[in-house]
Amino acid sequence: MPRRMRSGRRRKPIRNLVSNLETCRKDKRCPLLKRRSSSAFSTQSNKISGIREAGGTAMNKTVAIVGAGAVGQMMAYLLQRAGFTVLLFGREGALNLSVSVVIGEESGQLEIRSQNADADIWLFATKAYDIVPALLDWLPKIPIDRPIILLANGFLEPVLTDVRRDFPRRILRKGVVSRGAKFAEAGRLLVSPRGEILWGAEEEEPRAIEKDIMSALSAEGFHWDKKACEARKTKWFCNTVLNTLTAACRLKRNGDALEEKEFS
Repeated sequence: MPRRMRSGRRRKPIRNLVSNLETCRKDKRCPLLKRRSSSAFSTQSNKISGIREAGGTAMNKTVAIVGAGAVGQMMAYLLQRAGFTVLLFGREGALNLSVSVVIGEESGQLEIRSQNADADIWLFATKAYDIVPALLDWLPKIPIDRPIILLANGFLEPVLTDVRRDFPRRILRKGVVSRGAKFAEAGRLLVSPRGEILWGAEEEEPRAIEKDIMSALSAEGFHWDKKACEARKTKWFCNTVLNTLTAACRLKRNGDALEEKEFS
């Protein structure tokens, strides 16, 4: 029996949004609209062996993450587990924290002891509305040859115009995160075993530190993608459609919209 809205009336298909959703579904670059798989992203044994093989490239390499939310802490855990030194910064500056991390049936511990130091690469995982203030605060402090990866969701190009004008020589790359993470409770982070963390530039090649990260964490969904800007726009559009469908149909989460027969 089809679900009904609280008023008791059967929902009518939202034709325009469904049409856009179908367009997104056909675009394989949109990671949000891939059907869920019952298998994990990779087996535990593959993860361990991959990290062991790539461990040499991670030695003595430091990654700084600006933004200490669920996504920032997820990346910190994955990078630290692969052998990188990780610095984590929030609004208050360098952070020290201890967090229990759960990925499927696997559990681990993120231990961060940050300090105000330089890093080989800087990942910005703030909210979209915080990205410009964060960049204006940090760019004067970061050496000019360091890659800076912008992983905030949303369509950033309009707000980055002034930043690019004021810092024309900076290596700014945009990326997208489709791997989910959320806090279950204080000190405990739940991470999806599937998803991607990708960035890239159409006319550039990755720097050595970027190659090291992609090599060490390819099994965890880290990828270099020259079409990363297009992937960002697609994800932003898909999020907009899914959020609207979820609210209009009074569903609990975005994923429920993909399971509705009238939207499939």
